[in-house]
Amino acid sequence: MATLPPPVSYEMSSITMGREVRRRTIWLSLMGAFIFDMLPWHDLQGVPDLVALAVLFWSIHRPFRFSVGSAFCAGLLLDAANGVLLGQHALACSALAFAGNELSRRILGFGLGAQAFHVGALLLVGQLLMLIVRIAMGGTFPGLSWFASSLIATLFWPLASFAYRFGHDVGHSVDESQ
Repeated sequence: MATLPPPVSYEMSSITMGREVRRRTIWLSLMGAFIFDMLPWHDLQGVPDLVALAVLFWSIHRPFRFSVGSAFCAGLLLDAANGVLLGQHALACSALAFAGNELSRRILGFGLGAQAFHVGALLLVGQLLMLIVRIAMGGTFPGLSWFASSLIATLFWPLASFAYRFGHDVGHSVDESQ
């Protein structure tokens, strides 16, 4: 009797580069970023939007694990918690997740400096989308210094990538030793 070959796993394609990342890890990192964004300084200019950075990070590093729908839910939660126009962050997070999913192979092919440049550009586009929604609903232009948060969040990209690689290497060596 002939047996069927195992199903193709898109999770373990060349883009995932090895060990499986659990959904719990993704959601815990998003919760940590959400808690950071909810601290009293969330209205100050220049404070990075770590939820947007986490959404972009996971949609680039794990495009098959982190979807646009997940990003939309994270954005809606951020909208509700900040008391801003419902859908403002959801639109930006969805756009970031879509761009991250589509450009993940390209971005991961570069070194950390070029990756940070791409991430910075995507974060600026996300902030620009929120600004367009804000102005369309009668808000005022907050000034150019409002965009500083995207530039500062870009500086966190190498740190996040290092932490991801370190955790991946440690987890991989633990898996091999068992």
